[in-house]
Amino acid sequence: MKFEKRFFISKKSVFMLLAVMTFIAAVAAAETGGVDTGEVYQELEGFGASHVWSGGTLVSLGDNNPEICDVLFADLGLDIIRLRNNYADGDEFDYDYIANCEHAITNGRDRTGRPLKIMISSWSPPASLRSNNDIFGGGEATLAKSGGGYVYSDFGVWWADSVEQYAAQGMMADYISIQNEPDWDPSDYESCRFEPSETSNIAGYDPEVADTNCDGSINIVDALLAAKYYVGLIEAFC
Repeated sequence: MKFEKRFFISKKSVFMLLAVMTFIAAVAAAETGGVDTGEVYQELEGFGASHVWSGGTLVSLGDNNPEICDVLFADLGLDIIRLRNNYADGDEFDYDYIANCEHAITNGRDRTGRPLKIMISSWSPPASLRSNNDIFGGGEATLAKSGGGYVYSDFGVWWADSVEQYAAQGMMADYISIQNEPDWDPSDYESCRFEPSETSNIAGYDPEVADTNCDGSINIVDALLAAKYYVGLIEAFC
């Protein structure tokens, strides 16, 4: 005996569908536009994903089921990977995390046949650079102050050292993000408050902070240039 699945649509649904299609056609007919293919407003660098808090899970799953990495890198075409800056003063790393990052980057390279672009983001600088002397937030914790101003110079030097140390582990940054979620400051989570413009209570990520030496001190970009990093990296600030 042969069975057949049949689906029925009510007359009311058909009329509603026709009405919607008629409306869309009428709107489309009334609008005109053009595309200037010679004018570029934004360039897509690639398709990426974050490898921040659950890297060990990906490594474990990928080792046991290599098809997962096939899907992520070969099929989806992931070519940018975002890492967390967990470098602290004194060449200190969470080396388990670093090993997981290296594992994921190797898997991506092996499956795409090209190096992955690397973006490094900071959740919090070391406690010594924080206004509350803690990597966790709360109370609008931001950069520390010294001599009446925020420690942008020290922050920049820490970032430059971080990029160098990641490169020494085989992970050369193509882009950096100086602060993840700069407007969020939970008390149980790594964070650091920044505002678009500096205030008396919160540090800023103004272009002037990153790109201009107003007081003769080392700023963020200067520190990275001193570390011999590239224009493509510095563009992340500007």
